[in-house]
Amino acid sequence: MKKEGVLGVLLDMNKGTLSFSINSQILGVAFEDEELKKGPIWPAIALLHCAGCTLITGKPAPGFFFI
Repeated sequence: MKKEGVLGVLLDMNKGTLSFSINSQILGVAFEDEELKKGPIWPAIALLHCAGCTLITGKPAPGFFFI
């Protein structure tokens, strides 16, 4: 069975919160910690089994990114 959807991730470094949404439905704050106010940050994605994803950031892919 194939499941599709859009996962949204919001890191608010001013408030120190990390929130998620699925298909534009906000799920609320998942984590709140003073450490989330610090940088730098490196986002990462982990996929299990035969999963795939499309990352939409509004930024160009870095030169070391391979498809």
